[in-house]
Amino acid sequence: MSVKSEGKRSTRKAAQPPAPIDALTGFPGPALEITDGGEIRALNAAGRRLMAVLDRRDANEAALAMLDLIKKACDQGSAARSTLTVPGEAASGMRKLDMTVVPIAARQAYVVGLDITAALDAVAASEQRYRDLVEISADFAWETGADGTFTFVSGNGAFGFATRMLLGKNPRDLLLRDPGAAAVLPFNTPAPVRQQEVWVRNADGSPICLAVSAKPIFGKDGRRLGARGVCHDVTSSRLVDSSETRRRVRERVVKHIVDSVLKLKTAKGMLDTAARAICHAVDGSACEAFLFDSHGRAVKAAQFGETGIAERYSRQLVKRMDPGDLHQAVVAGRPVLGMMTRSEQGPTGVFLVWHVEPNAAWTEENELLLVELRDQFSGVVLQIAEQRKLETLSRFDELTGLVNRRYFHEELDLRIDRAQQRSRRGTLIYVDLDNFKQVNDNLGHDKGDAVLRKLSDVLRSNTREYDLIGRLGGDEFAMWLDDTDANVAIKRGEMLLAATQALKNMSGSPDHPLAISLGIAIYDPRGSESRDALIARADAAMYESKHGGKGRLTLAAAAAEAQQRVNER
Repeated sequence: MSVKSEGKRSTRKAAQPPAPIDALTGFPGPALEITDGGEIRALNAAGRRLMAVLDRRDANEAALAMLDLIKKACDQGSAARSTLTVPGEAASGMRKLDMTVVPIAARQAYVVGLDITAALDAVAASEQRYRDLVEISADFAWETGADGTFTFVSGNGAFGFATRMLLGKNPRDLLLRDPGAAAVLPFNTPAPVRQQEVWVRNADGSPICLAVSAKPIFGKDGRRLGARGVCHDVTSSRLVDSSETRRRVRERVVKHIVDSVLKLKTAKGMLDTAARAICHAVDGSACEAFLFDSHGRAVKAAQFGETGIAERYSRQLVKRMDPGDLHQAVVAGRPVLGMMTRSEQGPTGVFLVWHVEPNAAWTEENELLLVELRDQFSGVVLQIAEQRKLETLSRFDELTGLVNRRYFHEELDLRIDRAQQRSRRGTLIYVDLDNFKQVNDNLGHDKGDAVLRKLSDVLRSNTREYDLIGRLGGDEFAMWLDDTDANVAIKRGEMLLAATQALKNMSGSPDHPLAISLGIAIYDPRGSESRDALIARADAAMYESKHGGKGRLTLAAAAAEAQQRVNER
C-alpha cells in the first residue's frame, strides 16, 4: 500500500459545513480515502501511520484483510465493519483496530478506524480477575497493592466498614491480635493460600473469623504487585456448632456456585466452572461432569483436576448410579462421591467428585451440600444442555448437517497443525456440483435442497468417521482426509465420482446432468504451507476440473511447484 498525503483544501465560507474529507482530518483514529481510481490516500496523521505499518512485510495478512473489507463495502454498497489486527509501531506488539468502510460511490469510499487494543486488554484483565475469584466461595473480594494496603473491596465493604473506609488501609491494622512483624498475612501472600483463617475486629469492636483464599499478583517482569482474594465470614461456624448455621452456609455456597455458573455465556465455561466449584465446595481433588445426549448416553463434558484413573471406570459408575440417591464408591483406592441431576424426561447429568488420597473420607456436610446442589442444578444442567445445542447449531449447516465454512476453517487449522507435528500427510478435496443451477431454475429450490442433502449423504458414506466434511456455501463442499497421500486421495476421489452417478436422475435437464468436479491438494508437513495456500491449490484444481469438462478430478501441483509457477508469471 502506498501513502499520499492530503492536498491543500480550498477556502470555504463559514456558513458551509465542512466537506467529509476536511472533517475526517481531525478524526482521532486513522482516516483513509479510496478514490474512484482505486487509490488509497491517508487523510490524517493516524492514517499515514497505518499505511506505513500495512506496507511492512509482517503486515501482509492485515493489508489483505483491509482490502477485503474495502471490497466488501464497495460490492454491497453499504458500510462494512471489521476488527483488524496489525503489527504495532516499533516494538509495541499487535494492535486491534475497529475499522469501518463507508462507500460513497461505486468505486469510492472513506475508511475510518479506532484503536481498541486498550479496551480489549482491559476486558481480558477483567475476565482474568473474575476467573480467579469464581473458584472460591466468598462474602467479599479484595485486592491489595505492593505496599500491602487495600486497593479494591467488592460490594458495600466488609465486616461493618464501608468500602471507602477500607481503601488505603493496611489489613494488619484490623487484626484482633498482632501476630508480629515477621508473620506473613494472606492479604500480601507471596504464594496461593486457601481457607487460611484470620481473626479481625469488626467495626463495632466484636471479633470476626475470616477464611481467606488468595493469590499473589505478579507483573510481566515477575515482580510482585500485591495480592487478590476473597474472604468468607466463618465466625458463626467457629463459635456455634449448630445445624442451622451449617444449613445457611450451604445455601450461600450453593447460591454462589449456581450464580457463578449462570453468569457465564458458553456451555464449556459453565461446565468448567461448575466442575471446579463443586470440587472445591466438598473439598475434593477432582470433579468430572457428564451430560446425557438425546439417546441417553453419558458424554464427558468437563473435568477439573486429575482423577488418576482411566475414564472407563467413571463411565461404569455413571451407569450404576441411582437417580434418587448420592452414590459413594471406592475405585482403585480412591473415594468418589457422585450426584445425578434429572428433569421430568429423565436423567440429565452426573457429577463425580474424587479424592486422590486413599484414606480420605466424605463428611456428612459434603453429602448434604451435594444433595442441595443436586436439587438446584437440575435446572442449571438443562440450561447448559440448551446452550450446547445452540453452540452446535452455530457450527453446522442447517440444511445438510455438515460443518459450516467458519468451523471447517477453524478445524482445518487444527488438522494441519496436527499433521505437521506428526509429520504425516493429509488431503484437502474441494467439491463443486456441476450443472446445479439448472436444478434450481427448472425444478425449484426444494429440489435443489434435496440434491445438496443427497450429495452430503454421498460424501459421508465415502469417508471415514474422523474425516472432516464441510459445506462452504451454495453448492461448494470441502473434505480433509487425515494420513493420506496422492494415491489414496485419487482413489477416494474416483470413489466419489462413481458414487455421485446416483445424482444424475435428479438433474435439471438431460443435457445438463448433475456431476461433481474435484480439486485435490496434498499437504506436505515438510513444507510451511499455510491453510489459505492449501485452499487456493485445491480450489484452483477444482476449477481446472470444471473447465476441463466437469465430472472429473484434478490433482493440484505440489506446493513448491505451484509457488514456482506463480513466481514465473
